[in-house]
Amino acid sequence: MSGRGGAPSRDQAAFQWLLSRDDEGDAPRQQGGSSSSSRRRSGGQAGRRRSGGREGRPFIPGFQLREEAAGPGAAAAAAAQGGARAAETTEPSALAALQEAFEGVLPAEVVADVLAACGGDAAAASEALLGMAGGGAGAGGEPAVAAAALATQEQAQGPTSSPGDGTDAASSPCYLHVLPEELKQLIFDQLSLRDLARAARTCREFASYVREQRSKLRTVVVPEGGSYTAVRSLVTAFANASGVSLARCSAQLRLQHEFEDMMQALALGEADRSSGVPISQVVLARCGAANDAVLSTLCDTFAHLKRVDLSRCTEVTDGGVARLAAYTRQPAAAGSSSEGEEDDAEQEEAEEQQEAVVAAVGGLQLAGGAAGPAVPPAMESPDSAVKRLAAQRHAAMMARSAAAARAQHGRPLACGLEELSLKETSVGARGTKLLLQPGSATGKSLKVLDVSRCPNLGGDALDLHPRAVLEVLRASGCNALRSVVIQLPPEAPLKTLQLDSCRQLHELVLVANKLESLNVSHCGQLRTVMLRCRRLRELRAVNCGSLNLAASELHCPSLEDVNLFGARQLDAEGLEAAAASLTKCKRLDLTGCTSLSRLLLPEAVFLQTVSVSGCGVLRQVLLASPALKELRATACSRLLDLRLGTASLAVLNLENCENLRDVQLSEAALGLAADAGAAPGAGQDEPARPKVSLVLRGCTSLPDEVKRRLRAAVLGS
Repeated sequence: MSGRGGAPSRDQAAFQWLLSRDDEGDAPRQQGGSSSSSRRRSGGQAGRRRSGGREGRPFIPGFQLREEAAGPGAAAAAAAQGGARAAETTEPSALAALQEAFEGVLPAEVVADVLAACGGDAAAASEALLGMAGGGAGAGGEPAVAAAALATQEQAQGPTSSPGDGTDAASSPCYLHVLPEELKQLIFDQLSLRDLARAARTCREFASYVREQRSKLRTVVVPEGGSYTAVRSLVTAFANASGVSLARCSAQLRLQHEFEDMMQALALGEADRSSGVPISQVVLARCGAANDAVLSTLCDTFAHLKRVDLSRCTEVTDGGVARLAAYTRQPAAAGSSSEGEEDDAEQEEAEEQQEAVVAAVGGLQLAGGAAGPAVPPAMESPDSAVKRLAAQRHAAMMARSAAAARAQHGRPLACGLEELSLKETSVGARGTKLLLQPGSATGKSLKVLDVSRCPNLGGDALDLHPRAVLEVLRASGCNALRSVVIQLPPEAPLKTLQLDSCRQLHELVLVANKLESLNVSHCGQLRTVMLRCRRLRELRAVNCGSLNLAASELHCPSLEDVNLFGARQLDAEGLEAAAASLTKCKRLDLTGCTSLSRLLLPEAVFLQTVSVSGCGVLRQVLLASPALKELRATACSRLLDLRLGTASLAVLNLENCENLRDVQLSEAALGLAADAGAAPGAGQDEPARPKVSLVLRGCTSLPDEVKRRLRAAVLGS
């Protein structure tokens, strides 16, 4: 295409110039107009693509080098100066920063020459200048020079530097050696297994910390995405870990063969261990694809299991639980340290139980495999003779059991699992009965069972056998449970029972001598309870709106913490019926008991904290406990009389008790208030008072004299 007036266009002129020979000289320089400007543009592009000396350099229209314009003398001078001027023109800020940093140590010309020799690299120049200044800077000036050079290097790099562009990070300061050993251990405790493996390759100090973490770790958490070979190496590396958790890699375990391969890798890692510690705990929580076949594989693969967690494994049914009930744990090897300690503890516990049995039958000794016959008295009643013969027969039975145990040459009896979590599974009453029956191997050793939020658990699933050895039973959120009846002998070891959020539970009968904690909170349909628990210390019945203690039976003389928050049906008669079980109570929460009209506890002399806030019909309160420290009675609009026998009250909240007319405290409390008001003698330190609080807002009917006495007794003023 031609330009205006038949002249060639810019593209044509540029193309012709590119095809022209280098020896055409300055012919195109005579052309003007648009073709000249096009040649200048295209010539500039061609000149940027070509290189060489002045003699072999082609002509570039519209562009001329400085040495060509200044003449041969200037070009020679520029070539003689070399890269110093190039460094000054290209990196003026880096040169100025280096000269300022090494001012007084090295001449400015030397700094410029070093920067030019390093090709304008400020980092390399600072290192070279440091090496030059280290010999003559002296002991006192070298750190300052190093700091200045480091600042110069960072300033020269500017915002263009990044951790991934090859920047030297070793020059940055490290404060790890300043930290105490305890803090370093806490830092390494928070690292994952993958981070620990990376830290071990850093230095010897980190490697020693990682080895210590390996020795202390008890549960190996398998990360997601790891191969079976990596899992095997991981289990082998942490040789003292007796537990393995597959919760994080549950997404990659979907099929039966994947579970089999994973467990085979775990078994191979266990076999490769030099410590001999077996895997006794497996966590399969959140593995939704785990079913009864997986449990069968689990039992066949591991021979020393004690704890299994199957939380949220919804495919697990009574069939898989039956396999767990029949599981028999093999005794651990003698070389395993952690398992050996547990076996020693079990052996000591068995010896203590045997001594207790011997003491219970009258001190009969089991020496020689038979019990010594008791000498009957000359005159003996029939009842005493029957008891004596029964004791002799029991001693003989224990002797035969001891002889059978000795016949096994010290081998322990076969036992199963000790802890099992079946939370949010499909297990029903049949599965729990198989677990808890004394004939199964697991039934002889199971101590902790969690069947919370199992929708199929109902009926008589929690009716424990009298010979059950269960210590902790959790059945929270089992909405199919309607009645729970547990009657155990005095020697049964059950200590904790949790039945909270069982919304359909309406009856509870519990006879357990060693029970210490009971939780039936949020059981809205629970109406009656029958508790015969001599060692029960904690009772939580929060938001049990239908609970009526008047129709219930409580024989719990050791109660210390009682929480009846929101028990709307609790009245004065029911609380007075349960007063015999509150003689040792220390904390009592009756907040929101809207049917409670009076609170009279003259025999509860150990009470320390009482809350009756929100009891709208409460009229009278009598608390004779001298140890009472905190009383909260807010929004008790009908409260008229308050009598307290305490001498150490620290918190008293009577907000919005508008009808309260009188508050009586013990004379001891007033005497202590008077003593506290006296100034301490010379040389005596004022005793530290606990944090006190007195709230009387909204008590419009309370006389000023009573308020003054309360301030003196509580606040000491």
